[in-house]
Amino acid sequence: MADNLERAMTYKDSDKFAEGIKIIVNQFNQTLEKLSIVPFGEVGETFDPNIHNAIAKVEDESLGENVIAEVYLKGYKRGDKIIRCAMVKVAN
Repeated sequence: MADNLERAMTYKDSDKFAEGIKIIVNQFNQTLEKLSIVPFGEVGETFDPNIHNAIAKVEDESLGENVIAEVYLKGYKRGDKIIRCAMVKVAN
């Protein structure tokens, strides 16, 4: 992956750069999957203080109580072990 990141940095064409980054993200996600590491933290999920870190709050009547309105950083877990909590904005 490091080689591909370096290669992507050499692209002058923004479309080629974006394409290279997408390939690297896919490789990263495949690596996480092989290691049984699962990302979590999606807009619309119910906020759980055990796995989510609320860093902002918003009043939004279109969303329910304690619903994730925005995800700043995804969380990651392996089995029951939390590797990193998701950093989120919570509604209401």
